[in-house]
Amino acid sequence: MLRRPMRPSRPPWQIAHDNAVTLGEKTYIDSETGYHVFTETALLDRGECCGAGCRHCPFDHTAVSMDKRTAHIQKPALLMGEIERGKKHRVFSWSGGKDSFLALARLARDEEDFFSLDTVLLTTFDSRSRRVAHQEIAIDLVKEQAERLQVPLLGVPVHPEQEYQTSLRAGLATLQRAGAEIVEMNFGDLHLQHVLEWRTAHLEPLLHQLGARLRYPIFHCPYQDLLTLWEESKAQARISASLVKSVQKGQAFNREFFLELPPEVDGFGENGEFHTLLQPHDSI
Repeated sequence: MLRRPMRPSRPPWQIAHDNAVTLGEKTYIDSETGYHVFTETALLDRGECCGAGCRHCPFDHTAVSMDKRTAHIQKPALLMGEIERGKKHRVFSWSGGKDSFLALARLARDEEDFFSLDTVLLTTFDSRSRRVAHQEIAIDLVKEQAERLQVPLLGVPVHPEQEYQTSLRAGLATLQRAGAEIVEMNFGDLHLQHVLEWRTAHLEPLLHQLGARLRYPIFHCPYQDLLTLWEESKAQARISASLVKSVQKGQAFNREFFLELPPEVDGFGENGEFHTLLQPHDSI
């Protein structure tokens, strides 16, 4: 039986960095580019962020201006807004598409104590292309969404061969250093049981260490209810990526679109048939 080769838990540059730190060296050579890269130890000696977006910045890129962070950060950093120190926070895994928005909108509509917690969005994106995986949208567009919603956004660059949970752990640690007390993390999953089981197995222990819980606000929520919520929100979205011929990039996602889909295509693209770019109408 063929087996898929196991992906290393750390990218080669991370291994080279850690070896250099162990040996007390201030730089290492990146095997992909041949560049000399400063280690975290060398950067700590500076005492503050230099603002260059260094790969191993130990200061959460605080000196990189907000308008340049989407292009330059190599480690998790706030892309919009501020964290109010000492407040309890809910984190939303934010793809930039309709499902993560619907999860947020449902909690805002249905929970009387919604505003007892501060909300922060967390978006992972490819460190090279600066695009959100699957949605195929630039992280700059996600920042524009956060600005429109007036909700803080944490950007988490994901590097080649780096596991998702490793990136997520780094992102949550950044929020904690900023002063957030994380009490829950929300995902916009709809009905795929194997995805929920993966998150439970790989992310629940991490959240448990923080004293936080995993939540799925729209899991198994009937699509007709979600369409009604979508219309009530006055949000708009367009198809940003598609893997099926019946769905074209740029189409508007709405009830008419949903009803015209062939039966073999999930009405919300939950099986990966298509993805969307949210255009929020107003703040939550």
